[in-house]
Amino acid sequence: MGGLQSLAQSGMDEVVKAVKARGQNAYVLSNAGMRLTRCWRRVLPCPDLYDGVVFSAPEQCVKPQKWIYRLFFERYGLNPGDCLFIDDLPWNVRGSIDCGMDAWQFASGDVAELRRVLELE
Repeated sequence: MGGLQSLAQSGMDEVVKAVKARGQNAYVLSNAGMRLTRCWRRVLPCPDLYDGVVFSAPEQCVKPQKWIYRLFFERYGLNPGDCLFIDDLPWNVRGSIDCGMDAWQFASGDVAELRRVLELE
């Protein structure tokens, strides 16, 4: 999953819980600044359910730079072809696709639509 703004939306806690309940992992890859690296557990829904978090500020690179996606794959031992990247910004989605992930742009902010895309309905 991508941006923190999308994750903080109402109803996203149930999406994260449903993804985890069916045995899938959930990660955060965010262009958040240094301040958020200290308080993200108070901002994100279900912070203890995430399998990993990467913030761009400490890594000194941002989405859609390829380096941040590659760092993310290495850090968590992920195969890009096994991942679905969700972000609200088209250039971040394009960057993830360029690095081998499937991706979906969550531009509408409609959590019900996201649930349908993730086949959680």
